[in-house]
Amino acid sequence: MVDCKSSVIVIGGGVVGVSTFYQLSRLGLSPVLLDASHDLAAGTSFANGGLLTPSMPEPWNGPGVGGHLFSSLFDAKSPMKVRLWSLPSMVPWGLRFLKHSSRRRHQYAVVANFKLAHRSACITHDVVREHGMGCDMRASGTIKTFSSTNAMHAALQNAEALNKLGLEYEPLSAQGAIGLEPELAAIQGRVSGAIYYKEDSVGDARKFTHALSDIAVRFGGTIQKATRVNNIEVRQGAVVGVATAEGFLEATDVIVAAGNASPSLVRPHGVRIHMKPAKGYSITLSMKNWTSRPKIPVIDDEMHAAVTPIGDRLRIAGTAEFVGNNLKLDTRRVENLHGVFANVYPRLASQSDRADSLAWTGLRPMSADGLPYVGPAGPRGLWVNTGHGHLGWTMAMGSAEMMASMLMGETPEVNPAPYRVAR
Repeated sequence: MVDCKSSVIVIGGGVVGVSTFYQLSRLGLSPVLLDASHDLAAGTSFANGGLLTPSMPEPWNGPGVGGHLFSSLFDAKSPMKVRLWSLPSMVPWGLRFLKHSSRRRHQYAVVANFKLAHRSACITHDVVREHGMGCDMRASGTIKTFSSTNAMHAALQNAEALNKLGLEYEPLSAQGAIGLEPELAAIQGRVSGAIYYKEDSVGDARKFTHALSDIAVRFGGTIQKATRVNNIEVRQGAVVGVATAEGFLEATDVIVAAGNASPSLVRPHGVRIHMKPAKGYSITLSMKNWTSRPKIPVIDDEMHAAVTPIGDRLRIAGTAEFVGNNLKLDTRRVENLHGVFANVYPRLASQSDRADSLAWTGLRPMSADGLPYVGPAGPRGLWVNTGHGHLGWTMAMGSAEMMASMLMGETPEVNPAPYRVAR
C-alpha cells in the first residue's frame, strides 16, 4: 500500500516532471513524485539532443508544412516523416496542426515559446551553478549551418525579430563558422553561411534530471518509482488523490507532467490535450580516444538535426516520425543520422566505428499548435505541464517555475496565457 501523504502529487519522472517536483520541493511543499518507470528520465529525457536552445522556438508546423508532410510519405530520408498507415489516427490532431501553420499563428507560437525558453534557460543555468550539478553542461552556444542563402536569410529575419526579446546571435560566413568550430573545415564548400547563437548550451538532460531529483528530495520531496497511476480521483469537482496499483494516495493538487501519457490521465475529467508523440532518434559515440573533438554543437538546418559534443561523447539527434507510440528502432532512420554525421564531420565519421555507436529513440510530446500546456485544467486541483515537443529540457525549469507560481497563487514571471490548457 502507498503510505506517503502529500497535498501535492507530480505524475511523471522526465525532465519536466522532475523540474516541477524540484520547484515545489524548494518551496517547502513536500510533494510526492510518481513515475511508472523503474528509473527517472527513462523515456524521452534519456538520450535526447542534450541542448538548451532558446534559439529554436519555432514549432515544426511552419507555413508550408502540409506539402512537406505529404512528400514525406514517399521520402525515406525526410526529416519529418509520416507513415501512410498512421494517417487515420492523426486526422483530428493533424487538422489542428495544419490550422496553426498559418504565418500569423506560427509567429505567435514562436514568440511565446521564446519567452518561456529564454526564462527557462536562465533558471537552469542558475540552478546548475547554485548546486554544482555534474551534468556536462557548457555555455558553448550553437552553430546553425545553412546550405542555401535563402534559408539563412529567413533564419536571420526570425533572429532579428527575437533579438528585441533577448535573443543574441551572430551571422557568420563559412570561414567564420570554421573559426569557431575548426572541424567544419572539411565541408567549407557546402556551407553558404551560419548563425552562432551565443546563449545556447549543451549538457546531459538525463544527468541533470537525476541530480535535480536528488536535490528535491533533500528539500523534502518523496519519489516513488515503478508506480503507475491508474486514474486521478475527483469528488465534488475537486481532486482528492490518485489511484495506483499499490493503493490510493491522497492529494489536493495533482500535476500531470507525464509526457505522452498525460492526455489519457486527464481526459476522464473533461480535459482535452491536443498532442501526438513525435518519434525522435539519436546515436551516441564515445570520443575518449579521438585526437580531435568538436567543441560546439552544430545544427544542420537542412536535415533538422544536431551534432552535439556532451562531455566525452558525441550525440547526433533529430528527425520526427509520426508512428503512434511505436518505440521500435527503425534502422533507416538511424542510418539517416549516420548520414548527418558524415555530412557535418566527414573526417570524423570516416574514422569512427558505427558498431560502437548507441542508437536510441524516444517520443516527444508534440502539441498541435506548437505550444506546451501549462496550468490548471478542469476540476479544482488538477494541473497539466506537458507538450513541450523538441524543447523539453529547454523549457522544463521555466514551465516548472510557472506551474509553482500559479499553484501558490502568485503571478508568474512569464505571462501564462499562451500555454493555458483550455485553448
